[in-house]
Amino acid sequence: SLQGDLSNLQGDITNLNTQLEETQGTLADFPAAEIVQMRQTLALFRIWELTSRARLRLVEGNAGLAETDLELALEVANEILTNDADEELSTFVQPVQERLALAAFNLPDDPVTAARDLETAWEALDEALVHLLE
Repeated sequence: SLQGDLSNLQGDITNLNTQLEETQGTLADFPAAEIVQMRQTLALFRIWELTSRARLRLVEGNAGLAETDLELALEVANEILTNDADEELSTFVQPVQERLALAAFNLPDDPVTAARDLETAWEALDEALVHLLE
């Protein structure tokens, strides 16, 4: 279920944040590429979390909170594309950003279309995370 997926994701993010905090003292020992990949993975998880939460808000009939989550997800996606993205990551994030923008455009007037765009973005994020974590 969507609620279960969101709970699992929040647990994963908490674990990643804990791991990141534990390693901050030894970041000098990590190769720069590994640090960048960790930051990108956390950002993608954040977008995935916000997208999942926006989907849940729409199911609950709360388009206002869904819009707020979408705006935050778009900010993170834009940050990735302007600051961190190599060409490969951009190919994954760009379509997600476009779908999130379409969903935001359709809210609050057309929540059904917005929900479809969120579903498409969520599936693309799932693929991106699988690829990035390989």
